[in-house]
Amino acid sequence: MKKLILLIVLAFSLNINAQVKNSTKVDNFQNTDEILSEVVKKALTVAEKTGDFVIEQAPLLLQEFYRWHICANIFGILLGIFLCFLAYKIPLLWLSDNKEYYDIKFFSKYGDEGGTAAWVFFVIMIIIGATFLFCSIYELVYILIAPKLYLIEYFIK
Repeated sequence: MKKLILLIVLAFSLNINAQVKNSTKVDNFQNTDEILSEVVKKALTVAEKTGDFVIEQAPLLLQEFYRWHICANIFGILLGIFLCFLAYKIPLLWLSDNKEYYDIKFFSKYGDEGGTAAWVFFVIMIIIGATFLFCSIYELVYILIAPKLYLIEYFIK
């Protein structure tokens, strides 16, 4: 019985305290127009400063863009040369100097199945390295000869 009385009292008190507030009343937001106009003014000021900053920094931004792409292509050229070098040196690690027991010759070393694997590894690595090398050389020449065309093509992609 006590539980029922407590439940009724609780429900009655919640019902009395629950009031519907009208959120569209203008009285609740007295300074809204003033605050919004200040926010808009500040946003316009920041936008103007940002536009000025972009205009001032555009030449530096373009220099950094070109510098980065030139360095990336130089890295690609070095990577291609390094892969071609590894294509020659790595197979020499598992081949033998003794030519009496083996039929396949890989430059100055010999091997049977290892010799075939050495040639397959060499050809695949040379193809990958040459691809890196030639693609990077092509883009590097393109950037250095026609930087504006490179910029347009880059941003179209």
